[in-house]
Amino acid sequence: MKKHIICLALVAAALFTLVRPAGAWPLEVYTLHDPIQDNWSLAGPVHELGNAPLFPANELIESWVVPWGGWIPCPTDYKGGVVVQVAMRNLTGRTFYEGEVYYVADTPETSLSNWDEWVGQVGFAPGQAFMIDRPAALGGQWGQNNTPLVAESFLMDGIWQPGEVWEFVIQDYFSSWNGSPAAFGSLGVGGASLGDRVSTGSILIPEPGTAMLLLLGGWLAFGTRRRSR
Repeated sequence: MKKHIICLALVAAALFTLVRPAGAWPLEVYTLHDPIQDNWSLAGPVHELGNAPLFPANELIESWVVPWGGWIPCPTDYKGGVVVQVAMRNLTGRTFYEGEVYYVADTPETSLSNWDEWVGQVGFAPGQAFMIDRPAALGGQWGQNNTPLVAESFLMDGIWQPGEVWEFVIQDYFSSWNGSPAAFGSLGVGGASLGDRVSTGSILIPEPGTAMLLLLGGWLAFGTRRRSR
């Protein structure tokens, strides 16, 4: 127990030292929970990462579609439709961690089946969303049923470092205007991106304080599961 508490304290201290500068596009979001899906919640301030030219350097990512490697993130919900694999390179100059990187579909134009929750920008309709986390076989510790993160260009450690590429899978992907699943070019989450035709989804990062609470909650849950075995 003492080792677990010490580990949590060290994680908290590390996260406090990694507090990141505020980006140019802070947003307020909410989560609508579905009881049959993976359980997490985003609420309050987040930052949206995206493609040039609208996103500044400290919130910039490069993204593209890569060949699908065959992984189905959530087999119980798979309907036999299109499966796509998206690669995104971290150009922000900052480090992010598994458990604080989320995908949210534009709504109602984009749909998928491996969603966890519905996340929306305050004042707009929500979109289907998932945490970008690893399967247990690849080191994932969040215990989620939907695990779309399948590759990292550095170590497979759940740490998205500057310059590193993460690859994740979207199952049963559909865009009403045939947009690329790697298009993250507009500002706004869910219904706030309606009709822009340069985006099919958003990549969200919680504010540092919110991210720390989410990560500590995940560590506590993981520690509790280990002690109960």
